Amino acid sequence: MKKNRSILKAIGLTTGLNLLLLGDLYLFSRLVHRELGQALLFLSATLILSTGLCLFARIPASRRGRLWGCFGVTMGFHLPLTLASAFTGGRALSEHWPGGTGNNLAALLICLLTLSVWFIGTFWITVFRTTRIGRAKREGKRQVKRALKGYSKEYAPLSPARGRLVAVLRGALWVLWLHILTVLLLEWLVSVGLEETILSYVSFPVLWGLMAAAYGLLDRSSPIALTLSAAVSNLLLFLLPTTLLTVANSPNIKYRFIIHLDRMLTNPFDNPDQLLVIGVFLTVWVAMAVFGVRNRRGEEM
Repeated sequence: MKKNRSILKAIGLTTGLNLLLLGDLYLFSRLVHRELGQALLFLSATLILSTGLCLFARIPASRRGRLWGCFGVTMGFHLPLTLASAFTGGRALSEHWPGGTGNNLAALLICLLTLSVWFIGTFWITVFRTTRIGRAKREGKRQVKRALKGYSKEYAPLSPARGRLVAVLRGALWVLWLHILTVLLLEWLVSVGLEETILSYVSFPVLWGLMAAAYGLLDRSSPIALTLSAAVSNLLLFLLPTTLLTVANSPNIKYRFIIHLDRMLTNPFDNPDQLLVIGVFLTVWVAMAVFGVRNRRGEEM
């Protein structure tokens, strides 16, 4: 039973993920008649998927075959569960969506969102981890050959101060790249005229899920410094665009931020840039919450 623990974890994760998504559909089905409810529906589904990818990246496995087995099992369970969730939960969405039953594509969007994010994310995680395991095995064989020839290879450890500095840079750069890639993706979608299509609803969750899982693959020789750096950078990069958007889209009066907040709560899709900023901001905290402040302890992520 112990040998199959990673497979069982993949099955349990996939089942729990789809149950959460189904509950999310029913929860927000009563609120989708408002734009705020629609925005919260897709944002919550995105965060649930990002959390699932982070948890998938934490499934312990030391062999490449076991990793591919986890990927195959999770996709085998995910496809029928997603279709069933979209069919049952999508009916509730259709009944309360503006325009009446059958006049929306919410169920299709959620289905495509769930399938694409999970397939691309789990495939990328599997490829990355198997590549890392293969590289480690090849390096181990090289060390054995060098030892047989009388050679040895030693790595000079970083000083504690330099190690913390490197961890700070890693955390800040990861958050910075997450924001930069989001902006570049938005600019590309706008340039080709696809910012209001299904591709737009799918591409951002895919990007955020991949980057959230990548956070767990960073070196954690100084986990506290890495975590603090990512948290501070996330706060600063959230406040900066939020302040700029508030200044740009509100009249020059004393309570411009309150007016901006009221617009976000009533017509969030009138300001999609701010929705993306909020999505990135929450994705960072999801990744940090799942992986926590800890060392690798020798495990293969």
